[in-house]
Amino acid sequence: MRAFLIALLVASVAGVRADEPKAKPVRAPSPAEVAFADAVKAAQKALHEAKAYSVVADGKWTLTGGKKEASGTHTVRMASAGPTRFRIDVGTAEEKDPHLVIACDGKTVTRFFADGKLCSVTPCDGTPLDDLQADGVTVPALRAAAVDFLARPNMLAVLTAQTLNVEELGTRTEGAKVRGFRLTLAGGQAVTVRFAADGKPVPVEVSSVTVLPVGEKKTLTRTLTTTLKWDFDPKLADAALVFTPPADAKKVDDLAEALFATDADEFLGKLLPAVEFAGLDGKPVKTTDYTGKTAVVLYAWATWAAPSVADLPKINRFVEEYTKKGVTFVAVNAGDTRRAVREFAEKAKFGGVIALDPKGAGLAAVRMPTVPGVLVIDKEGVVRAYHRGKPDTADKVKADLDKLLK
Repeated sequence: MRAFLIALLVASVAGVRADEPKAKPVRAPSPAEVAFADAVKAAQKALHEAKAYSVVADGKWTLTGGKKEASGTHTVRMASAGPTRFRIDVGTAEEKDPHLVIACDGKTVTRFFADGKLCSVTPCDGTPLDDLQADGVTVPALRAAAVDFLARPNMLAVLTAQTLNVEELGTRTEGAKVRGFRLTLAGGQAVTVRFAADGKPVPVEVSSVTVLPVGEKKTLTRTLTTTLKWDFDPKLADAALVFTPPADAKKVDDLAEALFATDADEFLGKLLPAVEFAGLDGKPVKTTDYTGKTAVVLYAWATWAAPSVADLPKINRFVEEYTKKGVTFVAVNAGDTRRAVREFAEKAKFGGVIALDPKGAGLAAVRMPTVPGVLVIDKEGVVRAYHRGKPDTADKVKADLDKLLK
């Protein structure tokens, strides 16, 4: 199961300086993009205004291109009684019990991963859905079933940052009346989303086709179709939103770190593999470009997991200070469009190098399966530290760099 999660993370996920000339004005959105944005806003509004709801998302996937065709299922169940009280169960149709549970009772957020019986319990700060955006387990698990929007407080912003093109498919009247759109995402995925045209305007079907590179000239194709059944008048007892981990579950501070940190640790004390990312200016950004020249801080990020606007000035001062000391900061974006990355970089006034990794292959090669994440690399290209994005990450990176620069 752990290896499967890593594969899903990979499946889901131009050097430019802040003082470069500004990009050309962004084109006006097409009629299809406007219609899709309106549909997402309506769905988002329906969920935000609902006092309570439950949804069951059943997905079926196939994987072709290998020696044998593989297939399977995903099942996601979510019950919500407001933004601070919810429970999400992730599993398969074949499993009796979910393999991942996320429950928030308004006071604490409990996460439980059945494989290994790992659990974490953290305080609820009033915005638990916002905290889930940097959760390296929850969002990828939901994305595997094409329903990560269930944990997105602002699903429109996330979709806009990832979408290259929108095509309106019109309204289908056979059976339940639905309205469809076909999206092309930055990572190359083709996604079709259908919204209910009667009643609550929520997504009722999501299908996707993803091409996964598995070798120099070999690819696998993953096809997924997920149907969603909603109930906006559920009878939710308080117990329905609570989860108590098994008595023998191992408690950890960070579920994602416990599952994936050892993968990044594989390179500690070793040369970082040669990896090439795409540049906003069309030029490649290679990890070997800096070997023998400067120490490097490699940062994996996405617009949906980026620092808040309030934190950006402090981060920029940090980058500026250590850039003057001979450190290069390379921020590798996972999965957003070139336009979204450029717009964010200009607003953030980031002083380092920004690169694109739309399919997540480069970050997977350096064992950084979660976003955000940081690698500290010395002047000789040797990996000295790995950190998951947390409130104290900047202090840890500062200590790493001070040690290196001595």
